Amino acid sequence: MQGVKNNFETDLLRLIIDETVAFSGKKYGQEASIDCSLRIIADHVRAGAFLIFDDLLPSNEGRGYVLRSLIRRAMRQGKLLGLEEAFLYRLVDSVCRTMGLVDLTNRREEISRIILTEEERFLSTLKQGTNILETLIDEYQREGQTVMRGEDVFKLYDTYGFPLALTREMAGEAGLSIDEDGFSKAMEAQRSRARSAGLGSTKEVSVHVDAVAKVSTEFVGYDQLETKAKILEIIKEDKRIPEAGEGEEVEIILEVSPFYGEAGGQVGDRGTLVKEGTAIEIVDAQSTPYALLHQARITSGRIKEGDELAAKVDRPRRMNIARNHTATYLLQAALREILGVHVKQSGSLVTSDRLRFDFTHPSPLSEREIRRIEEVVNERIRENIPVTTSVTTLKEAREAGAIALFIETYGDKVRTVKIGEVSLELCGGTHTQATGELSIFRLVSETGVAAGIRRIEAITGEAAYQDIRKQQEIMQEIAERLKTDPTRVLERVDKLLEETKALEHNISNLNQRLLTTKIENLLTSVVTVTGVKLIAAEIEAIGMDALRQAADSLAAKLEGASIVVLCSVQEGKVFWVTRVTKDLTDRVHAGKLAGELAKITGGGGGGRPDFAQAGGRDPAKLHQALGRTLEIVKERLE
Repeated sequence: MQGVKNNFETDLLRLIIDETVAFSGKKYGQEASIDCSLRIIADHVRAGAFLIFDDLLPSNEGRGYVLRSLIRRAMRQGKLLGLEEAFLYRLVDSVCRTMGLVDLTNRREEISRIILTEEERFLSTLKQGTNILETLIDEYQREGQTVMRGEDVFKLYDTYGFPLALTREMAGEAGLSIDEDGFSKAMEAQRSRARSAGLGSTKEVSVHVDAVAKVSTEFVGYDQLETKAKILEIIKEDKRIPEAGEGEEVEIILEVSPFYGEAGGQVGDRGTLVKEGTAIEIVDAQSTPYALLHQARITSGRIKEGDELAAKVDRPRRMNIARNHTATYLLQAALREILGVHVKQSGSLVTSDRLRFDFTHPSPLSEREIRRIEEVVNERIRENIPVTTSVTTLKEAREAGAIALFIETYGDKVRTVKIGEVSLELCGGTHTQATGELSIFRLVSETGVAAGIRRIEAITGEAAYQDIRKQQEIMQEIAERLKTDPTRVLERVDKLLEETKALEHNISNLNQRLLTTKIENLLTSVVTVTGVKLIAAEIEAIGMDALRQAADSLAAKLEGASIVVLCSVQEGKVFWVTRVTKDLTDRVHAGKLAGELAKITGGGGGGRPDFAQAGGRDPAKLHQALGRTLEIVKERLE
């Protein structure tokens, strides 16, 4: 219909191809390999833009891995066209113009930013990973091994994001294979660690199912923290028992309970059950599909089925939990406002002393973003926005815009928590009645827990106040030690840093003069081996950088064919540097010489034929190794 030969030349993709041609300098339609690269780039950047529009982020698992693979494959095609820098993000505008979708265009900058972040990460990955892999390959070859260990391959993949396929390819070019089974085992171990880190994990509750299935608990804890409660069942070691006495730890099912059972990331309540002559400490409450299990410790008296007791929730602890739960929703709303609507909850934990919130985002937060998030949450706390709840159908809640976790299972009737116009979520947890009850919000940490998943930990109320007090006390103590006023601490620190920098400069100059003197002294210890000048000596207590500098300086001062071997011990480690003039490298290889000497001192290393460095762990063997230098050089030269 458009008079062209294939899909790529229609108006769905041709504009994207033309944009790529414009800044790559290549021409379309003249060479098959170039056309192939241009088509792949156009197809993949369009697909990637729509995946991000659908709130997907690049990651190492599942759908996110598909997105990451699309972006990286397109980048590799760009490299074939000579594009060495990030470029895909520049094509998002042409995707938006081609598709003509208002919603897509409105998120153009966000999509471009996410693609640029992935491009920059991959460029850094390629550079860093290539250097590390080349070093690993050298080590394997030096040790005569032909198979790369699975854990080494996985470290490249997990820590540095280096693609498995690229590792396999580069290793193959060097004559090495990789341990695929070992890689798979390391991958599964990493997934287990992620699950144990709390990404959507839930706590298993050990219950006597047959007993629990026969009864149910009416939860009244949204409105009441104290009530009369009848014991329906007592369970010990997964078995139903008729009664229990002082000192026993049991699980109790009540007919009515004010205790919230752990669910949805919120921990269970604590409190007491009491009657005349009997006191029971409730140390935790757990939800089951049927009833609430109250984990109890009988501190005095006896209980039996049918007893009625006074149930009382630990009010201060419950209020702290409620503050942190409400803060979680304020936090999520702030994240979506500041970072973008791609932010989705990936797990949470709400306790009495803190909150933890895992969410989707491709990169670490900047200091400015962290500060702004904290500001927005505190602004909404000061507004004292009412927090209201209601029970409705799942369909009605979704139509109203309620946020739900896809990993949760919901019934026909759901409970929603609404914070003014800020937040509307499906939630069965406990909350404050207004945001002002949170008092203050402090974001204490922001870290990464998995590819594309960030974690924020924060505190509210009393915990936040105490944290501020602690910071003030620390600042006061610092000021006292610096003998200044707290308001002038920075000024005093800057002055100390200047003084320290000046002292370090003086020390550096003195060390340089001392090193120069040592180098001059070493020139008097030159020996000649079959016409070649050799210096083999120890320079006391200097690091690898200074040792390299000394070797360079000596090599420059020696005329003609020469070999320099220097070593030093610092902090219990042995450092070796070898330098060989290029006219001798066919007989004396600097890398092999360094490796042989380092091996005597319990280490290894290597390098170029003309220069190498190595290390060892046994300083006691240093002089033995130095003594071998002359013999080794003679053997190589004769």
